[in-house]
Amino acid sequence: MFVSLWNGGWCRLTPSCSKLRDTGNKAKNGINLDVATPNSGAWFTWQYDKSQMQAIAEAGFESVRIFMPFSSKMEEKQKQIEDALDAGLSIVVCMWGEWGWSWNVEQGVSEISNGRRNRGEGWGALARAWKVYPQTGARYNTIDGFSKRLVFEVLNEPKAIGFPTTSTGNANAMRLCNAAVQAIRSADPDRPILVGSPGLNDAEFLEYVTIQFLPYTFGSGGSFYNDPNVGVAFHFYEPRHPSIVPGLPTEQQTTFAMWDGDLILDGPETEWRDGLKVWQAPIKLQFDFVDAWRNRSGHGDIPVVTTEWGCWMFESRSKGGDLRVWLDYTYGLFNEHDVGQMWYVGVMSNQYAYTIFDSETGWDATVLPKLTGKQPPTSWPHINQVLNGEFLSHSSDVTKVHPWVSAGVRKKAVWCEIAFGSSCATAGYSGDTVLELTGKGGSLSIETYAASNSVSGNAIDWGIYGPPDRTLLHLIQGVFYSLRFIAGSKAGSQGVVRARLMQAGGRTMIHQFAAITVSDPPTASELTYMHGAADAMDVRLEFDFGDLFQVVYLDKCGETGERCRRAVSRGRGTAWRRG
Repeated sequence: MFVSLWNGGWCRLTPSCSKLRDTGNKAKNGINLDVATPNSGAWFTWQYDKSQMQAIAEAGFESVRIFMPFSSKMEEKQKQIEDALDAGLSIVVCMWGEWGWSWNVEQGVSEISNGRRNRGEGWGALARAWKVYPQTGARYNTIDGFSKRLVFEVLNEPKAIGFPTTSTGNANAMRLCNAAVQAIRSADPDRPILVGSPGLNDAEFLEYVTIQFLPYTFGSGGSFYNDPNVGVAFHFYEPRHPSIVPGLPTEQQTTFAMWDGDLILDGPETEWRDGLKVWQAPIKLQFDFVDAWRNRSGHGDIPVVTTEWGCWMFESRSKGGDLRVWLDYTYGLFNEHDVGQMWYVGVMSNQYAYTIFDSETGWDATVLPKLTGKQPPTSWPHINQVLNGEFLSHSSDVTKVHPWVSAGVRKKAVWCEIAFGSSCATAGYSGDTVLELTGKGGSLSIETYAASNSVSGNAIDWGIYGPPDRTLLHLIQGVFYSLRFIAGSKAGSQGVVRARLMQAGGRTMIHQFAAITVSDPPTASELTYMHGAADAMDVRLEFDFGDLFQVVYLDKCGETGERCRRAVSRGRGTAWRRG
């Protein structure tokens, strides 16, 4: 079952980019889009829809960065590239590597370059395919396929896939980066490329981004030193614990960027050295690393882009003064040191800690004007706010389909080939898997999930953190919502499904839809509701399965909403959408 709830180039990455062969316009700012596809992606991100690219472009951004796990399908990422270019955006495609590459470096070198059969495409195949993509129009060059507004970022955060931040680990990570660039340059000498530093793309490891660790060649004497279409990427989230500033005790540092701490602006304990505040020191250090790398390596003319930076976002912080002070200082350093930037993250989900876009309330009014120079739009495309409406399991335990919770029925994600002996498309479903529910008198629900915060809380899954006042599903007064899903039953039987909207915790009913009889083959349902009451900012979406024993399959669940003046747009997945 897929459920959805919808409401209804280089020169764009860096301030100085004259040596890059692209649009020639002065750079504007970028944003990360971190979402799932019907077949892959993290459970705590929305499903991709082109409306997300439209929302980013309409907010004033000129570039977007997306992730491409090695195992993802080329055609899914190709669609995102097309949508970005059609929206007038430059797009950075960043590869997420495989964990096994860190302990089998030779395998990693081979696969990041050449791919692995039945697993994923390497950069060589991607560069060849997207250089000669056989189409015409604004998104393409007539000879060179996708325009040069498509940028390849060869490897995201090697430490996150197991490479240790030792001299050997860092050197091995750069072996993969070099292999990737060599594969790209052998296929497309002019494709813009970003090469990140080792670790978590930390600025302190920029010393490895040199010709010593990037000995690739191309054309007649082409190399890292004279490649006119290569740039360097790094990430930072500062200030945070532990402190990375030499001599600065961690306990003296705030947890502002990666938690919910305040800046602590005044008092003698806030002063550091050279006129810097304690909270400013780790931010300034990032740009000191960049300057040192430029001076030491002689690469001063190669563009540098921070493809991830940001902080936790929540209502009290957005309305407080600390965020503005932090933004002004950090943004000023980007301009002063000629470094491009892409905020992490723009569009991801309503609850995730770093997001500055909410499907029902729009863009953050403090951050967006600093990033784009524009005030938040008063309307935006419909965005499905339901998570994991394709019911992907991200564990060997297929009963864990976060953040969905079952009571009284047994749930598990099953492959369509196993459940029906055919693909999901042939069986009438979406993606590769469906959710199988077996039992009677039970329910399936989704609402704000448990996330660990600085005070207390046990997260639903490892590594899931977030501010305590961010919630997942909202209903806005005066908005017309559409709930869509695919439902079917075991062959030769029937089932019953009833959807309802409740206050989170299940204590108060907001709206209950009529029961739906499902059978084999499955059918797609669309249920509509106008929310006339006051805004409900913490909502539960629940499916009830009646009193009879049954086996029901759900897929492509989502919601969209839209204000009365707009038509409900139809998207993929179980959707809950606003307009």
